[in-house]
Amino acid sequence: MEVKQIGVIGAGIMGHGIAQVSAIAGFRVLLPDIEEAFLQKARANIENSLGRMAKAGKVAQEKVARVLERIQTTTDLNTAVQDADLVIEAVPENLQLKKSILRIWIIFANRIPFWRPIPRISASQPLGRPPSGRRRSSASITSTPRL
Repeated sequence: MEVKQIGVIGAGIMGHGIAQVSAIAGFRVLLPDIEEAFLQKARANIENSLGRMAKAGKVAQEKVARVLERIQTTTDLNTAVQDADLVIEAVPENLQLKKSILRIWIIFANRIPFWRPIPRISASQPLGRPPSGRRRSSASITSTPRL
């Protein structure tokens, strides 16, 4: 399966960063979030970042506009998931929110791979182990790529 379009669910710090890197790599990106204000902030952050990269010579100035054209924002999660070849979940660590997103993704599960980055609390914190004083929920949602 060839991946041409990526859905990055959540336009926060991690989400808009993943969207930017994906667009730089040449993928079309659908970036949904629950509020237009979050999407506008993400778009502004991506534009600022690309501007800094262009100024530093890391990205050609003429490529910046093409990268921005590859990123589409929406408040319609269903459309973003439905039209994507690959979905990356990057929403806040809220179990109810993650479950609701997973329910939507399951509708399209036979067609698209789903990947959820597992955040690392700190460099000294081993992967897969909650920070001291926090319990891991037995209902945590994790997935691996199904490519």
